[in-house]
Amino acid sequence: MKDEGILQSMHQPAGSTLMEEIIFLPEEVEKTL
Repeated sequence: MKDEGILQSMHQPAGSTLMEEIIFLPEEVEKTL
């Protein structure tokens, strides 16, 4: 699951990557929990 999030962020531009990381991180944490 974590690998998929990293791959998606890499495909996105640097600017949107930071925004997406902030949005996706909480979601990934909830899924792992």
